[in-house]
Amino acid sequence: MNLWLFWIITIVLLIIVKLTTVNLISIWFIISGILAMFSSFLTDNLLIQLGIFAIGGVLLLILSKPLIDAKKEKEEKENLEKLVGMKGIIKEEVSKTKEGKVQINKELWTALAEKKIIEEKEVVVEKIVDKKLLVKEVKKQGASEKKTAKKIEKKESKK
Repeated sequence: MNLWLFWIITIVLLIIVKLTTVNLISIWFIISGILAMFSSFLTDNLLIQLGIFAIGGVLLLILSKPLIDAKKEKEEKENLEKLVGMKGIIKEEVSKTKEGKVQINKELWTALAEKKIIEEKEVVVEKIVDKKLLVKEVKKQGASEKKTAKKIEKKESKK
């Protein structure tokens, strides 16, 4: 049997697996399958080819892990930064020393606050500290404060 044909079938199957999953692991074994296929032109020994396939896939996986981890961390940081300025609702009491939970866009996040904030209060995210949201309670405007705010807006729009 032509072993290169075995590797073509293996590569096609791995491509199908890759297309049906979000898993990045299979791409490294696709590449190692290609290496094993090329090795089939140099040797008919299936054990050597399987060794190239297995060792190649594992090595590619190990070598790519730091790059993937760095990319994930960067994306996570960017996603957290997008939360600054957004409003949410406290779901577990927070304070300076007690972590709690805040819900923003139907997702729960770990949060801290300079002052104690009880459940169901509206908060705004001020900044990110060690992958935790630092939140501040949103003060509700009274009727007189709303009028003052509208007057200021009118004056600024006339300028």
